Amino acid sequence: MTEWSFEAQMQAIEALSDACVRWMRSAHVEEMSIEVQAVGARAGVRSRALRSSG
Repeated sequence: MTEWSFEAQMQAIEALSDACVRWMRSAHVEEMSIEVQAVGARAGVRSRALRSSG
């Protein structure tokens, strides 16, 4: 597996952030959390979204 440069990592994070913002706006989500746990080539992801109940 090729190591990512810092710049490539930041670009990937920015792209994910932009996609999340677009989704949050369209789904009227107020808060979102994404937890990533990774060891070597294995990774697990958990996410939660909070919408207003109005």
